[in-house]
Amino acid sequence: KHVLDTAKNQMKLEIVRLGVYHKNKIAQRLYKKFKFVYIGKLPKGTKRGRKYMDEIMMYKVLKI
Repeated sequence: KHVLDTAKNQMKLEIVRLGVYHKNKIAQRLYKKFKFVYIGKLPKGTKRGRKYMDEIMMYKVLKI
């Protein structure tokens, strides 16, 4: 909540977007609680260790 408030009020951002590992369901649920919207999946979009993993892309509009 603090990071989103800072992004909106101090940094004057209008949209925030992020990527999360596709297997990280806990983080995805947290972002959905903060009203982030699913954009799509980038196959093998990020590397963790020696393995490539799918990346889930999400965004949130801060200014309406």
